[in-house]
Amino acid sequence: LIEIGGLGFMSCASLVIFLLRKKIGLRQRMVMAQALSVNEIRLVAEELIDSGTVTRGYLGAAGTDVSGLELYQKSAQNISLEINSGVLITYVEENSPARAAGLMPGDVITAVNDADITDLASLRSVLYSLAPMETVTVAIQRQLAQNTVSLVLE
Repeated sequence: LIEIGGLGFMSCASLVIFLLRKKIGLRQRMVMAQALSVNEIRLVAEELIDSGTVTRGYLGAAGTDVSGLELYQKSAQNISLEINSGVLITYVEENSPARAAGLMPGDVITAVNDADITDLASLRSVLYSLAPMETVTVAIQRQLAQNTVSLVLE
């Protein structure tokens, strides 16, 4: 593990994993682990070289792959046992587009703008193709019911 500017980095095969410490309020700290593929990092690097900035649509939610959940975990979250892909929302940031649209932990994102979301990688890929201030339609499953919400990315 290498620490650079408060971020911890570790390389595993073709993934780079980093830990982000975020201060919430005066005392709490949230630690999030994020894994990015080398290809995702390459795209960011190319964009930085070309334009000097990286612009991505921001949703404001964290999640996990539904495919990695055990049956008892799906049952505890009221996720249909027939759903084998998508992203289970585990955290929604305050004052985020996801929160403003009413997304909640326990929701499963199954599509964004008609693009199927099978896992975190596909969600990131779709978000990387969208710009801030773009309105998107997000298909979710919430407690065995399918819903859609519209939100404006930041």
